[in-house]
Amino acid sequence: MSRNHRSFFRYLPTGPNARAWGAYVTAAGHAIVPPGSLFPPCSHPETHHMVWHLGRVLPDYHFLYITQGEGEFESKATGLIRLKIGDLVILHPQMWHRYRPVVGVGWHEYWLEFDGQHARALMNRKKFRLIVLCFTSEKANLFLRYFFGHLLCCASNHPIAISFSAVSPLKQLSRLFQL
Repeated sequence: MSRNHRSFFRYLPTGPNARAWGAYVTAAGHAIVPPGSLFPPCSHPETHHMVWHLGRVLPDYHFLYITQGEGEFESKATGLIRLKIGDLVILHPQMWHRYRPVVGVGWHEYWLEFDGQHARALMNRKKFRLIVLCFTSEKANLFLRYFFGHLLCCASNHPIAISFSAVSPLKQLSRLFQL
């Protein structure tokens, strides 16, 4: 079974070499949450643990992309909103938030955490200031699946090289808004 068909996550160290690239991945994962399952489905470091009634704050940028199912997301900026297939949530560092799948529905999610000087320059562009984006075009969703799949493959097979691999896809992601 390939990584795309089961839950997987990895947290990565970020040393000076990774930071030198200007965009580096700190964590990446894919979760399949069946209907009626607990969420989050596996244990994460204490810094990333989420309890719904408390929410959480992360130190880096965080993308959450929903490929199946539906759920809910809340931040101070958005209030409580529904998430569905094709939604990409963009969280900026230190943003309080919480999200979860609908218990009776479940979902498939990809997520990515990253930071760096070039990443911050890219993410501070007006297009990335939005918090939830919905991509309904097949072309956009194919790109997003490739984007997350590529980074998860790197995290799984070549965790040392993922910082280098992150620079180009992050730049390509900015082109997605032009599709």
